[in-house]
Amino acid sequence: MYEVHTSIVIAAEPGAVFEALSDHEAFLVDDAIDRCVLESPGSPDRNGLGAVRVVTAGAYRLTEEIVAFDPPRRYDYVIREVTRKGRPAPLEHERGWLELTPVESGTRVDWHSRFRFAIPVIGWFAERVQGPGLRRSFARMLARAKDRLEAVPTG
Repeated sequence: MYEVHTSIVIAAEPGAVFEALSDHEAFLVDDAIDRCVLESPGSPDRNGLGAVRVVTAGAYRLTEEIVAFDPPRRYDYVIREVTRKGRPAPLEHERGWLELTPVESGTRVDWHSRFRFAIPVIGWFAERVQGPGLRRSFARMLARAKDRLEAVPTG
C-alpha cells in the first residue's frame, strides 16, 4: 500500500475545524475536483457514519463511504468504487482518515490515505506518480479550509 499524508495547523478550536472538514460538499473543493455530492446521508449526522459521497474529478468518479465518525477527533472513509469515463479503475483503497489534535495554536489536522493500483508489474509506479499529486491536492483543500476558518472573526 502507498500512503499519502499531509498536515496543517489551523488557528481554530477542534469542534469548528471538524465541522468544516466533515461538510463534504463544502470542504472537498479543489481545482481538480468538479463536485462532491452527498448521495446518502449518514446517521445521526448527515455527513457522519454511513454517509456516501460521490466525488467527480475530470473523467473520474469516486464513491466514498464514511466508515468511522468521532467528532471532533477523527473521521475515516473508504473509496468503494472508482470509475474513469464510466469504466472501473484499478484502485484499491484501504482507508483514508482525518485526525484532529488540539495544539497550543489551534488544531493540527493530519490527512492520510492508503491505496494501491491493482495493475500487474506497473502498479507500484502508478502509485508513486499519482501519490504526490494527491498529497498536493489534500494540502490545497486543507489550506483553503484554514483560510476560511481563520478569516472568521472571533469574540
